[in-house]
Amino acid sequence: MAGMISMAIMLHVGSIFLILLLLLLLVWHFSKEQEFKPFSIKYEQLSLFYKATLGSLFFTGLVVMAVAKFDVLWTVYVMVLVVLHMIVTTVKEHLAYKLTHIKDALSQETFKAYAKRKYIIDLVLIVILSAVTYAVSL
Repeated sequence: MAGMISMAIMLHVGSIFLILLLLLLLVWHFSKEQEFKPFSIKYEQLSLFYKATLGSLFFTGLVVMAVAKFDVLWTVYVMVLVVLHMIVTTVKEHLAYKLTHIKDALSQETFKAYAKRKYIIDLVLIVILSAVTYAVSL
């Protein structure tokens, strides 16, 4: 049983590191100045990996909870709330992207500002939550 718990936790931590890497790449991508067409192609690729990794993070979190027989600390509830927040804002961001027009510079800049702010907030939330979780586990 201890082996299953450690394996589930390792997978979850791996998902956290991967999503942090993708968040850094997305923030960097939004910081570059470029035309919207090449920007949108690269954004769609990175966004797809981000969404898949977010699903992986949620799934591995559920696996860790199930292996621990749902005997969890308050930090796990905060983790679930943060991941749900990330999922909801990702859906909102996707809808905003679909409403962005190729020829409308104002909607493009509005989308870029919203999405960059969203990814920075996600990055800060994960870093703070990881630090708090690590501090509580000591």
